[in-house]
Amino acid sequence: MDAFKLSEDGKTLIKYEGQDIVVEVPEGVEIINKNAFPNCNTIVSVKLPSSIKKLDSQSFNECLSLTEIIIEKEIECSGCSFCSCPKLKSSILIGNKLIRVPESFEGEYVISEDVKEISGGAFCNCKLINKILISESVTTIGPIAFSGCCGLTEVTIPHTITDIDIYAFKDCSNLERVIFQEGSKSLFYGGFLACPNLKEIIIPNSVMPFMLREISNEDEVFCRYHEGVSADVREYLEKPIYNKHCFFGLPTKFKGEYSVPNGITYIDSYAFAKCADVVKIILPKSIKAIGEHAFDGCEKLEDINISANIDINSPAFDDCISLQSSILIGSKLIRVSPKVGDFLIDNDTIIIESSAFQKCSQLTSIIIPASVEKIGDSAFKDCTALETVIFEGDSNIDIGCEAFRNCVSLKEIIIPRGVSEIKEYTFKGCISLYQILIPASVRTINNHAFDGCSSIRFAYMSGRWDNRTRVKLGLPIAKYKSIVDEDYEEYEDYFDNEDYHYNDWGGGYYGLTDYGEMAFTNGRLRPCPYCGHERTSTYTDGTARCCSCGRWFRYASI
Repeated sequence: MDAFKLSEDGKTLIKYEGQDIVVEVPEGVEIINKNAFPNCNTIVSVKLPSSIKKLDSQSFNECLSLTEIIIEKEIECSGCSFCSCPKLKSSILIGNKLIRVPESFEGEYVISEDVKEISGGAFCNCKLINKILISESVTTIGPIAFSGCCGLTEVTIPHTITDIDIYAFKDCSNLERVIFQEGSKSLFYGGFLACPNLKEIIIPNSVMPFMLREISNEDEVFCRYHEGVSADVREYLEKPIYNKHCFFGLPTKFKGEYSVPNGITYIDSYAFAKCADVVKIILPKSIKAIGEHAFDGCEKLEDINISANIDINSPAFDDCISLQSSILIGSKLIRVSPKVGDFLIDNDTIIIESSAFQKCSQLTSIIIPASVEKIGDSAFKDCTALETVIFEGDSNIDIGCEAFRNCVSLKEIIIPRGVSEIKEYTFKGCISLYQILIPASVRTINNHAFDGCSSIRFAYMSGRWDNRTRVKLGLPIAKYKSIVDEDYEEYEDYFDNEDYHYNDWGGGYYGLTDYGEMAFTNGRLRPCPYCGHERTSTYTDGTARCCSCGRWFRYASI
């Protein structure tokens, strides 16, 4: 027992420190920790107790002489529990889960019909296997299940498989062809990352594009690794991937002009992403919809024929910096050519899609018409020459995350009345932004909304944004400039909408106003924008107060 270092309750084997050839783990142990048997090269056989419940990853890491492990019950473990145990003589099968195949196995391996799950690391570094027949009983393939199986040149995926985990076939350096059986519903491209000789993926007509699949928001792994064919997989392909319904992916090394085959109705998410050398894409008239990020990173793409009946899931054209013409479908402004200098948004436009103006480096000013209800994420990101943005309406317009990120020439911005939230990184990196006007309708400002806006000197905001909150947001604090008259002091600047009150007993004081917000107007209008009264007192900084209703407003200089 001295060779076994256990936890205080005796349920966890922390480390084995003996030199025995045959090891019998003590009864009562439920968990064997990671690296509990580190480099134990003398061990030939291990017997686990009836109390065992779990083997951590790499529990028997590099036990180079281990030939057998006796497991008499179902426990939680994976092939990764036996990393680099090259002398294991037989496969380890627990219940209907194939745990580990000996690294020394040579030739063709047939997975029996009793197996429903291939464990993570089950075939790891089985370099002598040249063919694997996967039974239709199998539904799941775990992470790095076939990693390092460099003898494989082709693999067929049964239609029964519903999940192939990340890097399942990682470093299968000679794998050239993957065939999905007819009846398959989904493709799991994340399983074929780091396969440098993968030339072809054959898919059946039963597979539908990612954009049409119902995916739970809680299924993070699925969402992260199965959004179309990633550029990492398409980097080595020699043939495009498509069936009669959908175009799934173009090899990233493709150059020149590409025509999508006739009859295809969908372009899947990421289908052309990072095809940096494609110059022109011709879509057939049958195309109905285009998935998210479909053309991201097509830096040399100049021309693509988009008809009015195509539904585009935004963003679809990130970093398409060579487009010669803008894309407008109905009331949606999809993408503006980065070549434009001045651009007039149509008064019928309702949505400015994500990344619509991204990297329009010659755009200097833009007027957002009152019809616009939504500005997508990163809509004006990296518009480095953009100096002026004017909102014509006061509607509850939704301004997306990073909408004006890195607009390094933008100096002033008036957030329209009705906006309820300034989201994450909306103005991040706007290093020239000097003045902002935020109405009382804004209830939420993300802590990172103004990251890197080091030049802001004036922040006109409603009273709820006190100085402590301003400091947290990286905005200047509210300041008050006193003007001394013969009889009393008057406060000229009301940056926090704190109203000056004068009473009949003489003297003056200031406190929070009950009016809720400061109005902003682009013109030098005499009438009060609230009550229409003709008499207003206007100060040199553009702040004004109605002599009738007493409300404060501001004349903007934009």
